[in-house]
Amino acid sequence: MIPEREYARQEQRRGRRHAYTRLDPARTALVVDMVPFFDGPAARAADIAGVPVTAAPAPAPAATATRHSDASPWSAGAELTAPGNAFCTSGFGAWRDKTPVLLTAAHCGTSGTYKTGTGTVIGTASDSDTGLDITVINTNGTPSGRFYDGAWDNASGYSKRVFGAGHNSVGGLVCGSGAMSGVHCGLKVTQTEYAAGVEGTWHKDMDVAERTDSGTVAVAQGDSGGPVFASINGGEDMQARGIIVAGSGQKAVCSPTAARTTCYDTVLYTPISPVIDKFGLSIA
Repeated sequence: MIPEREYARQEQRRGRRHAYTRLDPARTALVVDMVPFFDGPAARAADIAGVPVTAAPAPAPAATATRHSDASPWSAGAELTAPGNAFCTSGFGAWRDKTPVLLTAAHCGTSGTYKTGTGTVIGTASDSDTGLDITVINTNGTPSGRFYDGAWDNASGYSKRVFGAGHNSVGGLVCGSGAMSGVHCGLKVTQTEYAAGVEGTWHKDMDVAERTDSGTVAVAQGDSGGPVFASINGGEDMQARGIIVAGSGQKAVCSPTAARTTCYDTVLYTPISPVIDKFGLSIA
């Protein structure tokens, strides 16, 4: 046993720390969970218990993936730092043959490296179609088959599962999810197969959805590339419907957003079916 005076001297020099003891499975020793650089509690526990004691670092808590700081497996609706340093949003994850990919808008960038909002490399743009306004990113890691739901600043990483892909019809209701402004539902499809010039580029085969409730925001700049989806049965099962490419209609007063931006009451998006056909994708 260490003399009490010597123990006190060592404790003062090292600094006191709380340690948590537990029996090992064989019940032949105590295990002390602790910060790795401090071994005082293990020695003291051995003196008290009269059995061998090992010191083990307490496991670090797992980081929660969020819109701002996504991680593999990658989800839709997360913040992207585009190759030109623009703020964009990730679209649905998918498989292209055996290659995991993530979609976003082509005007965010058709070449170069995409990163999360905190700088983690997601992958590199591998293909694009400016007419559809879609870029395909080959990812480091796999798609999660989920998308972020809720507010743009939700800290819990709240997400929902994607179940396949579907077709949009005039009069149907969809939702959009963007890293800049969060999720917006109650959007009524007013046009399909719509073509228009957006930021100097002619876009084909877009769908249009407008707000139908008391809210004024359907999309914000920075939500480009994000997922558009719809409930399959009125519940939690959501179906991929498209990729956000632009805002239109009346400019709206933004609620709190990830950064200063411009909001609109109408969203233009590329329907998911021609994207799947063009790039040969299986939505994750």
